[in-house]
Amino acid sequence: MSSIITTTVCRCSRCGGILQTEDKNVEHYIDPKVLKTKSLNDIVFCDDCYKASHYSASPNSIHASKDLIKILKDARATDALIVYFIDTFSFEYSIPVEVADIIEHQNILIVARMHNPKFAKGNRIDKEEYIAHQFRTYRIRVTRDDVIVTDLNAESMKVLKEKINEKRARHDVYLIGSTISPLETFTRKFLADYVNMSTRTVVTRKYRGTEMEVVRIPLDSSSSMYSTEAFEEANSFMSVGDDTFRKGLFPQKDFRVRRKHLSLGNALFLGGLCRIDLIGGKSTDIDVYCAEKVDAEIQGGHHIDKHWMEKIHKKTIRPTIKEIEGLKDFDVFDVNVTQEGMRDIGISGLGWISFKGNNQTFRIYVYKGIGVYGSRAKVNKNANTKK
Repeated sequence: MSSIITTTVCRCSRCGGILQTEDKNVEHYIDPKVLKTKSLNDIVFCDDCYKASHYSASPNSIHASKDLIKILKDARATDALIVYFIDTFSFEYSIPVEVADIIEHQNILIVARMHNPKFAKGNRIDKEEYIAHQFRTYRIRVTRDDVIVTDLNAESMKVLKEKINEKRARHDVYLIGSTISPLETFTRKFLADYVNMSTRTVVTRKYRGTEMEVVRIPLDSSSSMYSTEAFEEANSFMSVGDDTFRKGLFPQKDFRVRRKHLSLGNALFLGGLCRIDLIGGKSTDIDVYCAEKVDAEIQGGHHIDKHWMEKIHKKTIRPTIKEIEGLKDFDVFDVNVTQEGMRDIGISGLGWISFKGNNQTFRIYVYKGIGVYGSRAKVNKNANTKK
């Protein structure tokens, strides 16, 4: 009678999948170094389950691809002009640190899309200086003169082209920005009335040494404009859900600040996506800057967690996403505000709250992986309010 030889198969303790150490891109992968430290009696997760069951220790930042890094290193080596496109609604936590490290001393022009006239009218702070300040927090050396706020209409496109031509000083130009930015819109409008002054042609092809498709537009006999692929803001709500969900997060015609009063122990629900509790300090007025389709509700009492989850599951608060099952699907951060004056706490891709700093402590519940930031106030608190 022949014997049957059996061996123990290592499986993920969460999903039950058979662990493998060969390919990171295949499901149930685990780092072989981690697996070697575990015994058969230990609880072991595959990489995907580990990430899904653990909370972020700090708000997520975003990272640039190795292809974009290589392209920007080429731009730095040739002293090219970097034109960095942003959308003013939510850009503060959207700059990849690796990109900032490369372009911090570069010749830079920041092009900011101001897409809502009511918001622009209510903003009594120097928009160009505010944007420049945010870039300087990444050590990128810019001033308000390096910023253009535009809606990319025909007249502003003309001004922008002149500014680019002046700042580039006959050097190459590299266009970069996220999928939320007006990078692709600018490239399309630029080409719409482009006149080629060289013997070279406009081409779209992989940039040398990379897999990134880049549009090369000749500017004269020796220099070109390179429009790179927009990068994903993986730490933003703009990378979550479908097009309808994301469209609902962008301010439209009726975008206005909503003023609320947050007492100690109470919470502000921003739809089913984010919750802000005041856990330290005195009660405070807050101005909520989110799109019209984002509900902003104050909740008090001893069962805030229960009330919020009920609203999410019953879909009586908007927006939310089907992946949310409970508080385990949220990262939680405490923000202690020590600065005085008007301050903001923002959630990437969702909006922000503005308030007067007075040594408050806020607890932020936000869907896993989404960035949270604090900054000086973007908008004057005396802007028109809607309760």
